[in-house]
Amino acid sequence: MYRNGISRELEEGTDYRVTKRELRGGLRWEYEVLPASFEEEGRYDLLLQSVDEAGNTSSSSRSEHLQGSVYAAGADRPGILWAVDRTPPRVFIEGVETDRHRFRTDRLELSVCPTDNLELRRVTVESVLDNGNLQKECAYEGAELEKVLAENDGRIPFFVDADPQWQNIRITALDGAGNLCTSFDGNGILEYRVLVSDSPLVYVYQSGILPAAAFLCVMAALARAYNIYKNALP
Repeated sequence: MYRNGISRELEEGTDYRVTKRELRGGLRWEYEVLPASFEEEGRYDLLLQSVDEAGNTSSSSRSEHLQGSVYAAGADRPGILWAVDRTPPRVFIEGVETDRHRFRTDRLELSVCPTDNLELRRVTVESVLDNGNLQKECAYEGAELEKVLAENDGRIPFFVDADPQWQNIRITALDGAGNLCTSFDGNGILEYRVLVSDSPLVYVYQSGILPAAAFLCVMAALARAYNIYKNALP
């Protein structure tokens, strides 16, 4: 058995067990590889070879795909090929300082950097406004994902257009084993919240200064009106 290209010979009783069954017209031996033999994460290649009393040999020469947390690792070589992967992808953002959240521009460019220990299957990047409306979404999968990562040195370009509302950048990544990573669960950065606008009025309004000033003006007007009414009384 090969794990990540390193071979070792399995031992009967420790790594596998054999069951002999009598069939009509012959015998059959069933080999069961124990789960502990491929407990570690990695790509596996299992080659089975047998020799009978007459010296005839037989070996496995086909690939089998196992689903779930174990998935196909390829089909270009003889043997039984699969991979074990329990680690979710990780996601990072580059191109901006993630501790900065306000940008005076009409368009913000950033890079999403997804990584996985074996294989990425799908990456989705979306911008959601505070009111819940989806502002923008980019999804890449399979060959398209491989292409965009290859063309951008492992990064996915994402552009955040200006809007008077705050925007929440949310990233979801899925690997070949079905492990899911979102930008909310601690792998990579948390959800990234930004305000993108080249309008000074938007920044004043979103800062809370304008509503507070308006409230003080209203209260001052009410107080003045009350004083005028009070002074007008006989």
